[in-house]
Amino acid sequence: AYGEQTLHRDHFEAHLATGDIHTTYARTGYLGFIRRTEKTQSDGERHDAIFVVGALDETIVLRGMRYHPIDIETSIIRSHRRICECAVFTWTNLLVIVIELDGNENEALDLIPLVTNVVLEQHYLIVGVVVVVDPGVVPINSRGEKQRMHLRDGFLADQVTSGMRSRASFSLPSSSMTITSRLVQVNTALQEDM
Repeated sequence: AYGEQTLHRDHFEAHLATGDIHTTYARTGYLGFIRRTEKTQSDGERHDAIFVVGALDETIVLRGMRYHPIDIETSIIRSHRRICECAVFTWTNLLVIVIELDGNENEALDLIPLVTNVVLEQHYLIVGVVVVVDPGVVPINSRGEKQRMHLRDGFLADQVTSGMRSRASFSLPSSSMTITSRLVQVNTALQEDM
């Protein structure tokens, strides 16, 4: 932003819409909030703490609600001890979950209903596609951050299937939006290879 005053102001001299006009903030691309804490400074004054929720460009918007992938991914990882890693993203208004599983194919098939129920119960979201893959498929950059958009691009180009153990697609009939009426199709990569 060196030499560009307007760009400099937009990024480093931003103001909150509901905040003090004399306090400036830097736009980082991360979504967060400020909260007054109970902890006090040495002079006895309470201080504000900033909580960073996640990158704004990685948020998932479904049914008008904003979700952060890390929240959904944490719920999924905690649901089964054999899940090594996972990543979530959207594809045509469907929630796609890619799960790295350190287990056999039977565990992969058993994992799909477990994960869909966890996401439904904890986040009130219906899962569109679950892909169970071998460990090491979810791309992670040098800073240890998941590259969800790179994974999404690979999924759309049908390149994630190289390490795929099983895949399930879920859809809801247009006439009924009940959970019990969803159609489930489960295809395993091993059966397709035989």
